[in-house]
Amino acid sequence: MEKPPSPVALITGIGGQDGHYLRRHLEELKYRVVGVDRIRSVPSTDQNISHLDLTKFETAKELIATERPHEIYNLAALHRVEHQTKKGDIFSMVETNTNIVLNLLEAVRQISPQTRFFQAGSSEMFGNSWDPDGKQRLTTPMHPTSLYGYTKLMAHNTVCHYRTAHGIFASTGFLYNHESPRRGPHFVTAKIVKTAVEIKKGIKNVLELGNIESGRDWGHSADYVRAMHLALQCSSPRDWIVATGKVRSIKEVCEYVFGELDLDYREYVVKNDSFVRAEYKNAPCGDATETHELLGWHREYNFYTMLDQMMEYWDAQVKN
Repeated sequence: MEKPPSPVALITGIGGQDGHYLRRHLEELKYRVVGVDRIRSVPSTDQNISHLDLTKFETAKELIATERPHEIYNLAALHRVEHQTKKGDIFSMVETNTNIVLNLLEAVRQISPQTRFFQAGSSEMFGNSWDPDGKQRLTTPMHPTSLYGYTKLMAHNTVCHYRTAHGIFASTGFLYNHESPRRGPHFVTAKIVKTAVEIKKGIKNVLELGNIESGRDWGHSADYVRAMHLALQCSSPRDWIVATGKVRSIKEVCEYVFGELDLDYREYVVKNDSFVRAEYKNAPCGDATETHELLGWHREYNFYTMLDQMMEYWDAQVKN
């Protein structure tokens, strides 16, 4: 008796940290994974990864027609930090973060309406909006204060439209900050870990940061991609908060990382006002109670084991 064919999962933005961990997780579950990445460099020898511009509808349509994926995980996005680093314009962020979602969902509607779709949303969609207890939930009003947050909200509204108007199984995960050894060093957690290791090895002698009293709700990418998969196994489409529910400050990151290296962060960290983000009045913090209870999602990493793994990685990468 022949085995049934493996389910096919399409991952856009597979070159990023989430794409790496999601691919690994799905392949462990015996999926055939098809990856697309336009921005990052990924191995050209990998037959399951294509370099395609999904901001073009015909390209997205041809991809869906060819692969007929059972599930799509749209991780393709131009992040605020990357946007600033590459000095991109407003149109490039809208194209990547919004138009790709529209193109994929319209292609699904026309060709493969049974395909299930996951959109990687962001806590930045809420902006300066919290419930009285300081948490953010699906019922919390969304008032983004950054261009990244606005484009992610536009994409989420597209997901809601295709779900209600066309019956597509489409869900958004409101993903709070999540890190891993694969996080680029221009993001603050990786910047702290990498620079602390460089200071320990005598390569650098200072770490410039913004307001170290500010914080985030930080989790691990490997945990968050499992929530993505669980979201598409649900009996009906809906949206989810993916978060730890606890805020940690940049100061706490510095204290732990430098302390583990037998260093006092106060001797090396200096403030650079150009790194201060003034748009947030409070630290984003998500309430993932429903995600835990309804999806059975749990985290395998905590704040410290996440940083431990990142320190181990950068210690191996940084050479004297």
